[in-house]
Amino acid sequence: MKADQTGTPTEQARYRMAWVTPTERKKAGREQRCATCNRFFMESYAKGDEGRGVKLRCGHPMASGETGMATTENAVCDKWERKA
Repeated sequence: MKADQTGTPTEQARYRMAWVTPTERKKAGREQRCATCNRFFMESYAKGDEGRGVKLRCGHPMASGETGMATTENAVCDKWERKA
């Protein structure tokens, strides 16, 4: 996963939101992370005969995709909001 101004629509959305990877977040000393953001959610999906899986998603209005964009628990962006 990456943020790229000229990449895929999701990469461009991450770029506009100033999304950073978990490694970049730790280097910057930021305590906030996607898992503690109000917009973070887990989307369940069927994995055929293997049962169910979970996708980690960002549901911010600036995120791309019908149900938001993929993220990781330990990444963060400038649109972070405290969980209610």
